[in-house]
Amino acid sequence: LSFQTIMEEADELGSEEWERRGGWILPGGIEEFQKRIEGTHIVLPRYPGLAAGRIFGRKKKLNESITNDLQFSMKCIFGALVLSVGLEKAWTLFLPVFLELLVLSPEELRKCYAGI
Repeated sequence: LSFQTIMEEADELGSEEWERRGGWILPGGIEEFQKRIEGTHIVLPRYPGLAAGRIFGRKKKLNESITNDLQFSMKCIFGALVLSVGLEKAWTLFLPVFLELLVLSPEELRKCYAGI
C-alpha cells in the first residue's frame, strides 16, 4: 500500500464530507472558511484528505515505512524550497497545509472531526 493510494482514498472521503457541509468541514462551508482566513492570500480550503492533522478515514497508525517516506519527502521538499526561495516564501507555500488547522478551535476540531 503506497502513501499516494492512502491519500487518494482520504481525499475522496474528505471531499464527500466537505461537499455535504458546503465546501469545508465546518457548517457554513466555504463562506465560513473565507471569513476565518480573511487577510491571507488563500481563497479556498485545499486539503480535504487531511482531518485535524490525521488522514481522513484512517483509524490506525500508518505503516512505519509509509510514515518514514512521508517524513523524508517533506523534509526534502521544505529544505529545497527554503534553499531556493528563502524561509519566508517557503512558509507561505506551506501555510495552506497548516492554516485549516490553525483557524479551528480545539473544541471545533474535536466536534467536526469526531469519528474520522
